[in-house]
Amino acid sequence: MRTFDLTEEDDEQPDREQERKLSLEKEALIDAALQMTIRRDMTEAEAQACKANLDRANDVLAEMASIIRGQIDECEASMARGGKVDPDWWRRVNVASRRKGWQRQQLQGKIGDVNRLLRAFRRDAEPSKTRDWMFLQIAKLHLPKETFQRLQRLTDEAEKAHKE
Repeated sequence: MRTFDLTEEDDEQPDREQERKLSLEKEALIDAALQMTIRRDMTEAEAQACKANLDRANDVLAEMASIIRGQIDECEASMARGGKVDPDWWRRVNVASRRKGWQRQQLQGKIGDVNRLLRAFRRDAEPSKTRDWMFLQIAKLHLPKETFQRLQRLTDEAEKAHKE
C-alpha cells in the first residue's frame, strides 16, 4: 500500500527526477494548448494543426486527471479502513484535481471552437453550396440530354487545355 506523503527514499531520486521532468513537459503542453487563440481568419491547415495540438493536450490531461483521481480513490479507501493521510498532501491532490477539471473545461471549449471552424471549411468546400453546382443542376434539368453532355465535353476539353 502506498503511503500518502511526499517523502521518498534517495535510491528513487533519478526516477523521481524523470517523472518531474515528464510532468513539467505535460504541463507545458497543456498550458500551450490553453494559450492558443482560435481565430476566424485561420487557414484550414492552421486549424487542423491547432486541433491536433488541442487533442494531444486533451489526451495528456485526461491521463493526468485519471492518475490523480486514482490517487484520491486509493486514499479514500485507505481512510475508510482507518488509515491516516497527510492533510497537506490531501489538500494539494484535491486542488490538482479541481485544476485539471478546469483545464479540461477550457480545452473542451477551444476544441469546440476549432471544430466549428473546421466544419465551416468543410461546408464552404461542399459543391452543393456553390453557384456553379446549382447552375449545373438547373442546366441538367432544363437542357436536352445531348446538349448537356456536349457542354460537359467542351468544358472537360477547355479544362485540359487550361492545365497544359
